[in-house]
Amino acid sequence: MKVLYILDHYLTYHIDVFQSLSKELEPYDIKTYIVANKEQDGENFYLVKQPKADLDRLLKLINKENIDIIHAFSFGYSGILARYLADRSKTALFYTFLRNPFTNNKLINNLIANYLDRILLKDAILILPKKINFPIEPRYIIPLGIDMKNYQKDADNHVIAFDIYNYRFMNIGSNVEILLNQAVTLYNISPKLLIRIYTNDVKKYKNKYKNVEILKLGKDYNAGIYFHGYTDQFLDLFLIKNLARGGKAMVNHNSPLADMFEDNSVFKDSKDVASKIVDLLEAQPDYSNIFEYYNIKRLAPLYKYAYSNL
Repeated sequence: MKVLYILDHYLTYHIDVFQSLSKELEPYDIKTYIVANKEQDGENFYLVKQPKADLDRLLKLINKENIDIIHAFSFGYSGILARYLADRSKTALFYTFLRNPFTNNKLINNLIANYLDRILLKDAILILPKKINFPIEPRYIIPLGIDMKNYQKDADNHVIAFDIYNYRFMNIGSNVEILLNQAVTLYNISPKLLIRIYTNDVKKYKNKYKNVEILKLGKDYNAGIYFHGYTDQFLDLFLIKNLARGGKAMVNHNSPLADMFEDNSVFKDSKDVASKIVDLLEAQPDYSNIFEYYNIKRLAPLYKYAYSNL
């Protein structure tokens, strides 16, 4: 069996995750291919036209290698690309949604639901990475996992946040704004505690605080207290990797991931962020259940089962 993975912009920082998955699937006689556009600057809800040459090249790859399954990890650009390729090549199609495509606007949600039902997910298999209250019933609940042995302990006493998706469709918001708004308070409580913001748009943030450092988004960072202020992500691989490297996490209580963490790692009011982070420095949270949930060796058989039961 052969599977073609089509990754969105976020997952270009996590090619290693798919390399680990590919390795674990080899004993099941499943060969994988990866399509990732590192120049893609994010994703949105609209069709982004791809040069015809690239589309033809991918279709030739699918036909030449006799790809059995196309598996996309987005409802945006890469998801539309996967739909097009699957329709043209008559190939089975899987989707894993890593973010919530729905908004707080009922009218927009009706349009999105109609689009997903009639176009994107038609005759496709939906996978969610976690059990979530979602308007569309997934066929499987299968997380993306990591190989825990690949991460050495390098945690330090600082706070990190990644500004990867600083918006939702029709819902403007930023993961790091909550943290930046509490930077002065955090400095007053703990002057030695540094905040590191990783972003694709360094110029967007003017560093007005003594304890804030703005850095270019990339794969390399030192583990620390990872700030997850998002409320629309079903999976955050930077967060999971940070924990595997000995770091900790501070998670928004409205996040779908919040129920996996103890109370000392969850904030309800943004005004409590600074004090909760300082308290978390001294805490020793137990992440063993999370490590087991995202262990790639446990998850590979689930992927094999899903791919084998079209």
